[in-house]
Amino acid sequence: MKNERFFREKRWYALLLGAVPIGIIVGLAALAFVACIRFGTLGLWTMLAGALGILHATETPWFILGATSVGGLLVGLCTALFRGGGEVHLLQELQQEGHIAYRKVPGTLLTALVSLVFGASVGPEGPLLELGAGIGSFLSDRLRQPVEQARVLTYTAASAVFGAFFDSPFGSAFLALELPHAQDMRFYRLLFPGIVASIMTYGLFLFLAGGTLGGEFVFPPYQGFRLLYLLYAFPLGVVGAGAGLLFIYLFREIHYLMRPLEHHPVVRGIIGGTAFGLISMHFPLILFSGEQQLETLLRTGLNLGVFTLLLLGLLKIVVTCLCLNTGFFGGRIFPSFFAGGAIGMAIYLLFPAIPLVVCMLCVLSALAVSIMKIPVSMTLIVGALIQPGLAPVIAIAIIVSFLMTVNIPLLPERAEQQRSLLLTLLERLRTRSGSASED
Repeated sequence: MKNERFFREKRWYALLLGAVPIGIIVGLAALAFVACIRFGTLGLWTMLAGALGILHATETPWFILGATSVGGLLVGLCTALFRGGGEVHLLQELQQEGHIAYRKVPGTLLTALVSLVFGASVGPEGPLLELGAGIGSFLSDRLRQPVEQARVLTYTAASAVFGAFFDSPFGSAFLALELPHAQDMRFYRLLFPGIVASIMTYGLFLFLAGGTLGGEFVFPPYQGFRLLYLLYAFPLGVVGAGAGLLFIYLFREIHYLMRPLEHHPVVRGIIGGTAFGLISMHFPLILFSGEQQLETLLRTGLNLGVFTLLLLGLLKIVVTCLCLNTGFFGGRIFPSFFAGGAIGMAIYLLFPAIPLVVCMLCVLSALAVSIMKIPVSMTLIVGALIQPGLAPVIAIAIIVSFLMTVNIPLLPERAEQQRSLLLTLLERLRTRSGSASED
């Protein structure tokens, strides 16, 4: 078949070998960016706070409000200067063009760095995806690659980024394919170089940083697999999908609310930072992207009670939608992990017959899938975190959530396009029925 010919092309095997240095280059760039985040966070929340006589900055309400408000101001200034489009624009650009405008990447990374250092409830995967795609686009431009080869090169570099997050090379490669909804391209032509590149980045982070950015989540043990767990996965998947639908609704509403401030990014950033800070003053666990906070939740969350856990999950959804729509640049995966984990832990307290790990992972995965639309990669990624026996349970929850939300896009623009298309189809049907009745 025509789509299988690339397995016989020497250029494709050259690209497969080229994925090794691409993975190393992207891995080193990602390490540098992560180091900037950690040094910046240390400088603000530990060193500066210590100089002001504050021992625990993330537990000091006025410092939280001050930091997030200043962060909102700086994000607004960065947006005004660099005109970044955010994760939504990035994914659309990757899907439509197969590459990105790499000259905008430094400004976008600075905006993301400010967002992450000042505690915004966004993940680092968004800016790192832009970093990888930018490197791939730059290389393809310098090497004067044709459009199809440039698309593969950009995808390969973008895949390498996710090797820094997860212990699943296949999951990392699929994630880069599913995020921009690019499954209609020649899948394996893109997939294998992406796997090689993500393996290189994963090895680099393991060697130089001691582990991936996803952390070492230690989920509680369970007493072996039971068939009953497969039944539990259905309602847990529905709960996760429900939380995801809430996320989508809030994201759209805040997006529309902030539209009048589209050309006033500084004002929008200050509003977002201040509002986010006011909420975080009372619930500091919702600060930052969520991966370290999820580890804290795993250690101490059962002592918080059902109401507090549900409130934490809800507020994490609220502040993530708020941050993403007020100029803070970042991803949605890790915030959704925290929100889903908190809600899943609350369900366990309500129904202790269901193992805690089943509750948390099913809701966590279902929530992430409902807002990201990445069922295959999420199954592979979460499967790498748990014992193999639970993989079918997680897969059921993911499938339930995906089927419930697959036609409900997060992006308001896509929702408007679908609504317009539906109205057009209804108008055509009405016209045809009218013509038939006249005949």
